[in-house]
Amino acid sequence: PTQREAVNARALAVLLRAAELKPAEPELRLRLADGLYQLGESQAASQIYLPLLEQMTDLPLIRDSVRSKLVEIFLRADDRVRAQALAAEQGEKR
Repeated sequence: PTQREAVNARALAVLLRAAELKPAEPELRLRLADGLYQLGESQAASQIYLPLLEQMTDLPLIRDSVRSKLVEIFLRADDRVRAQALAAEQGEKR
């Protein structure tokens, strides 16, 4: 493997271990989900992003960013129903 692949594999292992700890702080969970998403672990990221939508009611810009990432994840997974539901919810909030 290339150096980049080796680094990404190590980073992913660290992030997955961190996810198992189930951090309580929303900011930490958001960073964890972002890291997983960037490394291609969309399913794991979505499992962290979904509960964050409910908790981040007072941070509309971050909530919209999380919702957009979830829509993209669902579309890539060919889950159009969930993607449309989130997109519609985002339109209602504006």
